[in-house]
Amino acid sequence: MMSAPPIPSSHRRRWTRHRAALLPVTRPDLAPARALDRLLQAFAGDVAAIEAFLLAHGLSGIWDRLLATDGAPQLGAAPLVTRLSDARRGCVMLQLAQESSMRAVHLAFDRAGIEFVYLKAAATRGELYEAPGQRPANDIDVLVRAVDRDRAISALVALGGVRWAQQAPSAHEATFRLGMVDIDLHWDLLAPGRLRGDVVGELLHRRVATPLGWRPDDTDGLFVALVHLAFAKYVCSPHAGLNRVADIWLTLRRLHPDIGDLSERLHRAGAATAAWTSAAWLAMLTSPESDEATAHDREAALLHALLAATAPGRLRARYLRGWLGSDWPGRLIDGHEALIRVAFTLPLHDALTDAFRATYRRLHRRPVGALGATGRAP
Repeated sequence: MMSAPPIPSSHRRRWTRHRAALLPVTRPDLAPARALDRLLQAFAGDVAAIEAFLLAHGLSGIWDRLLATDGAPQLGAAPLVTRLSDARRGCVMLQLAQESSMRAVHLAFDRAGIEFVYLKAAATRGELYEAPGQRPANDIDVLVRAVDRDRAISALVALGGVRWAQQAPSAHEATFRLGMVDIDLHWDLLAPGRLRGDVVGELLHRRVATPLGWRPDDTDGLFVALVHLAFAKYVCSPHAGLNRVADIWLTLRRLHPDIGDLSERLHRAGAATAAWTSAAWLAMLTSPESDEATAHDREAALLHALLAATAPGRLRARYLRGWLGSDWPGRLIDGHEALIRVAFTLPLHDALTDAFRATYRRLHRRPVGALGATGRAP
């Protein structure tokens, strides 16, 4: 087996709770009672803190299913099991509503001749997770070409979608509410200028069909997950729920991404360093302890190959690992986000020209503006 790069002990200590919370995903061979024991140890037995952490990171459904397979709750965690079960029931109801809306959008967009893909969790959770409610999603992300934006907006409005009034004008997305479901319409994968080339066109060209609609192919799905985690969520900040890490790990296990093709697509988009940084954090959270037998040779080998294929220079790698190991994104997110953007996300670009382009486009960004009842800017 090819192992991931060694993780300094300081990183292990900082992410102890995160590693324990991910055990149902990273260690499926571990007995539920043992996983629960390690989770309780990581949180010093504080059941309320565990519940809050799992809910915040979107992992309550995974733990509910794991503990339900082990019979009666152990180690005095009965209140935790009850609350996780309640949370999962709510997630199941929302997922069913979201899937109904996805089918409606799929039909409306296909009839209108609008090429689209669903992104992130909603696109693949049925393939990655064993049961509904295990992977909550706050909204449904839909990606179209910029030239199709107005037609897509009109189609959503015709379905009953209403622009979410609380959302600030954006240059690449708008959120609509369809019943109880939020639909986030994107006409660029990230803020304009972040990536090189026609990434959206390539994603749509390689899309694959599912019963709920269209999604990126397995390799593009991993591309989106890694790059979005880096640029939009600052990798390990509080905005980066651990359910995103679970998505990536399960993609390596259950889907068929081609690491060679992924590397080419990342380098072509100028986002290899960003993907490497997300993968480096994944390695920090999933590398097995020295005394553990591993049950994920495939995932570890693919992760190792990904890290090798996308690695930046030694100095930049050391700098970015320092940010992750010290959790600077999490420590600076409240009140110092501008510093994160300059000192962390700019070095995530592969070249200085990429960083300059992203900065220039941000400074000269033109939001779409407030949308009226028709969904169009007045």
